[in-house]
Amino acid sequence: MPKNQKSLTNAVPDFVLFGDPELAKSFLNGYTAGDGYFDKYTLELGTSSKAMSEDLSKLFNRLGIVDRKSSSPTSVHNRYRNSVEGKEVEELSKLMDKEFNHQKLTDMKNYAKNRGSGFQSFDVIPLSPSYLKSIPRKTFAGDKKAIQIYDNIAYNGQNTTRESFEKLLTNIKTFGKYSKIEYTLF
Repeated sequence: MPKNQKSLTNAVPDFVLFGDPELAKSFLNGYTAGDGYFDKYTLELGTSSKAMSEDLSKLFNRLGIVDRKSSSPTSVHNRYRNSVEGKEVEELSKLMDKEFNHQKLTDMKNYAKNRGSGFQSFDVIPLSPSYLKSIPRKTFAGDKKAIQIYDNIAYNGQNTTRESFEKLLTNIKTFGKYSKIEYTLF
């Protein structure tokens, strides 16, 4: 652990990230109690560390919970948020450790109990070759590697590495009407 600016470089320890799911639940429960915020139907976990935000998404995913990541600049550094909303809050509240109760968890459980069936606050869009073809090739203009990846997936039916796929998604996100796309790679 670094001596300075720990909050900017923190991450979920590997033994939690890749360990027993019960440990992941306990970690998220503790994190929620410390740096979580729950209001109406949204649980928000805040951090100054991009790595921590990415790792929190991985933990949620391991437990079958879909979160939304966002960031905003501050005067000193970026602030990252992982949000879980609606039906996902209901599912998460069922998973949280009942032995370690705190007000935010109680609020989540009350929301889940009183809401009945919740809503989904996100759309899952599979990035299939046919969907990729609907994205103009000019999206990747100037990036030969991205064009090659695009062609291989969209037209040649090839699979790709995670790194290449992430490069493709980054290019898609920087193009005009696709700039607000949020994605999580599992």
